[in-house]
Amino acid sequence: MQTNIFERILVPISSEYFPIEAVKRAGELEEVFGSFIEIVYIIEEKTLKKIDEVAESVNTEYEREELKKEVTATGNFMAHSLIFKEANKFFKKEPEKKVLEGEFTNIIKEEVQRERITCILMGFEKECMLRYRLFEEVNIPIWVEMEGGKNIVLGICSNLSPNKKVPKVTFTLSKALGYEPYIIYIVDTSDRVEVDSEGRRSVKKPIDYLLRNGEEFVKKFEEKGIKTMVLHGSIEEKIGEIARELDAGLIVVGREKKRRKILGVFCRDVKKEITEKAGHSLLFLK
Repeated sequence: MQTNIFERILVPISSEYFPIEAVKRAGELEEVFGSFIEIVYIIEEKTLKKIDEVAESVNTEYEREELKKEVTATGNFMAHSLIFKEANKFFKKEPEKKVLEGEFTNIIKEEVQRERITCILMGFEKECMLRYRLFEEVNIPIWVEMEGGKNIVLGICSNLSPNKKVPKVTFTLSKALGYEPYIIYIVDTSDRVEVDSEGRRSVKKPIDYLLRNGEEFVKKFEEKGIKTMVLHGSIEEKIGEIARELDAGLIVVGREKKRRKILGVFCRDVKKEITEKAGHSLLFLK
């Protein structure tokens, strides 16, 4: 059982957005895995900077500092009197709770180290399309919770990933949450390489070769009665398409090693695009 992923879960809450679905999911994971849950309410640094920018021309430095103190005090009050009380409703054991001030991503990174966090569980903010720095700057799984979906969990395997952890975690979550598992193998036709168990990329391979490997990979799951599919195309697009087609409640994605060039420069924003296109809850493994 891959329960160690969910041993210590951090749920960050921005002062600008309350991700109620993420909090609910954390309560569910606490119940099935016995997870330690920490909820951190973050009074965002950018909010305090806006006060400086707006008030600079009409207020003295002292007055601006007082305004920022008021905003911080209001944030503390909101966290303890409203947010934390609402969050407590979803847990059998009261979670650890903190109010911290600073830049959203930096606060999370510091808390991950301090509290030995094993998974970050956060909501999806359409307005800011997430803090994508986290995908590259933390080395633990990130669960992005979105509302809706059936009791289906998709394990996404591909020619761009070692495909070692995804099936195990998919079946663990399927059993724990009562979800129907699918193993989806995607051959990314825009990056035609193989990735080995160490995460090393091969030279470019023919599409037919990669498709045969995909069919061979899913065969062992089909023999156990697991539903499978082999798809081909851009992995970002295909994840979104199959998630919508099956109305999946959760998608498990592995260590995709996709590389692509924009204006001659290699980009590493695959997780960002997957999140934007999927429209369903995602668990990114490391």
